Amino acid sequence: MYNTTSPLTGNETTTTAPPTCDYSIKLVDTYGDSWNGGKITVYVESIAVITDATVTSGDNGGDWKIINFTVDDGGEITTDYTAGSYSSENEYYIYDAVDAGGTEVYSSGTGGSTPGDLGSGVLSASCPLPCTTPTDQPTVLNLSPDYYQIDGSYTAAVSSPDEYLVVISTSSSLSSNPID
Repeated sequence: MYNTTSPLTGNETTTTAPPTCDYSIKLVDTYGDSWNGGKITVYVESIAVITDATVTSGDNGGDWKIINFTVDDGGEITTDYTAGSYSSENEYYIYDAVDAGGTEVYSSGTGGSTPGDLGSGVLSASCPLPCTTPTDQPTVLNLSPDYYQIDGSYTAAVSSPDEYLVVISTSSSLSSNPID
């Protein structure tokens, strides 16, 4: 939790939860026959969020397995790897998004070496802040494209925001909302 001093009514303390985001760990067996007794536990702020994870022969033919977990912004991520047989075939990767779809932020065991533990002080989660829903929108948006650029003008929103996001699409509707 974040604790902040607020000038709302004197020296009042306001407590809000930090933003959370999803991370994932991808376990890989380079030979494709499971982790052969190897296992890993993932901790967030010293609390086990994944316990004794492994790659079995039923996980994508024994090649790999992905597990998602949630972490608070700034939360420290650590691991405890236990080697089994043929541990030099084991690798693991941590990503800052679900299903190993984001940026790889840590790896261990690559290049035929036995994976090690991810210790304290190495990896803290960085969660993007959610976008604030605007109270009003700009109006009268005019765009004038030419060969090299698009010029535009608009009537600003009454709330005077400091930034606008302009989404250009060939479709009359979006399939999902833009991500900041």
